[in-house]
Amino acid sequence: MRKAKRQKMAYVIIDGTLIPIDRIAADRPFYSGKHKRQGVNLQVIASPDGTILWVSGQLPGSTHDTAATRIWNILAVLDEAGLIA
Repeated sequence: MRKAKRQKMAYVIIDGTLIPIDRIAADRPFYSGKHKRQGVNLQVIASPDGTILWVSGQLPGSTHDTAATRIWNILAVLDEAGLIA
């Protein structure tokens, strides 16, 4: 976030992605109903030109992007840095 603030970016982009993993069906928390597969959810903050500024840790694939944003406290950190997402 310091880099984005230092470069006076007008905004940053937040996006979540599912990284496929090889798990057995018993590992239900890792199953993403949206993607119909096992995976881990990662949140990414990027600059307007697509440069990756930050990547979260992994969460089970069943975690919704909005919930992941709250878990990682992303909006509060962006607000503190004065950045719009």
